[in-house]
Amino acid sequence: MVSFTAFGGVIVLYWVCLAIYRLYLSPLAKVPGPKIAALTSWYAAYHDIWRGGQYVWVVEEMHRQYGPVVRTMPDVVHVNDPSFVDKLYPAQSPRARRERAETVLGFFGQTFSVLPTRDHDLHRRRRAVLSRFFSKENVRRLAPIINETLGDLLRRMEGWSRTDEPIDFNPASRAATKDVIQSYALGEGEKRFLMEDCNAAFFEALTPGRMTHFSVHFHTIAMAFQSLPPRILVILAPYIQAFVAFVEDLTVKIEAIRGSKDDYEGKTIFHEIMESDIPESEKSTPRLVDEAMVFEYADGRTLVLPAGTMVGMTAPPLNKHPAWFTEPHIFNPDRYIDDPRLFKKHLTFGKGGRQCLGMNLAYQELQTFTAGIFRKYGIYDPRLKSQDGPTLELFETSIDDIRMHADYVTPGLRPGSKGVRLRIRHD
Repeated sequence: MVSFTAFGGVIVLYWVCLAIYRLYLSPLAKVPGPKIAALTSWYAAYHDIWRGGQYVWVVEEMHRQYGPVVRTMPDVVHVNDPSFVDKLYPAQSPRARRERAETVLGFFGQTFSVLPTRDHDLHRRRRAVLSRFFSKENVRRLAPIINETLGDLLRRMEGWSRTDEPIDFNPASRAATKDVIQSYALGEGEKRFLMEDCNAAFFEALTPGRMTHFSVHFHTIAMAFQSLPPRILVILAPYIQAFVAFVEDLTVKIEAIRGSKDDYEGKTIFHEIMESDIPESEKSTPRLVDEAMVFEYADGRTLVLPAGTMVGMTAPPLNKHPAWFTEPHIFNPDRYIDDPRLFKKHLTFGKGGRQCLGMNLAYQELQTFTAGIFRKYGIYDPRLKSQDGPTLELFETSIDDIRMHADYVTPGLRPGSKGVRLRIRHD
């Protein structure tokens, strides 16, 4: 009994000492922010997991109350100031070292891939292998593949229009993206547009949710779960069956490429890696599978952050910052014509040496699909007695169905939202 009491006393003493250190002795003790966030990361976990990806908005409110620099966790600082972007995300340079923070690493179980690589130098080596593959010049060669996928999409839309039923456009748009990426980066495979439901089960397994943050706050448990055999994973979480099958197919594809001596006419992302001069350990099958799955204050005051401090910036609040955009909440695309410099004022794809590799591909797809769809379809106008050709009409879809509700690494929709739904009309 005495031993148990003594043990309990030691635990209490430890937590008291830790609280005193974090609140008053830590190098980050002078960083503004709520005491509870400085005291424990469970505050962030509550908003991320229990409330479902809401901490991004809590942090946004912190900035309104405390200023552009706030302490969001005991060892994490968040900045919401456009003037700091180039300092935190400098261009690739041997002097500007940027290691991945543990809070970011926790999002990804694919520890061997480029995205969650922590070490600065290792990340540069891994990224260099893939940069050419995703260059603007290389992506331009994708025009035939993207146009073919656009044709598939338009044909499916024409078929859906005959049913006179509203369609859920989210799976269709995701299937289009998946088909392009699969053909370009992973090699030919089954087209999602050839499936009746556009492989909705696969995309359902990939839909972000509150459990995305579980791996950040309970990383060890999440990794233990991911290490289970696929058949056990499917039993515990049946909805991921389509995704597990996709990973297994990738493994088979990689081994086939590794064992083949043929010179492939259409190279995949795996060929790019295996034909590079990086160490053999960087060409292991687990590493390749991972790679595929993831593609001063204004008044003059200064705040010194110690070397090694985890510092982050978040795209959603920064992309609406009034220092960049006047009336940021109003849809006004003309602003980009009036001031083309605004095209570079966003953090959507990140910045610096860790900017998203697939940015060029994303723009190419978005521009092609948008132009192709609206070249064929107009916008339904209920004020007109007759429409000038086939039109698209939103069905039970409001701004709340496309507005970011939660942060799950990627934007999450509000609970109950069915996303964008359309009715294709010929009247």
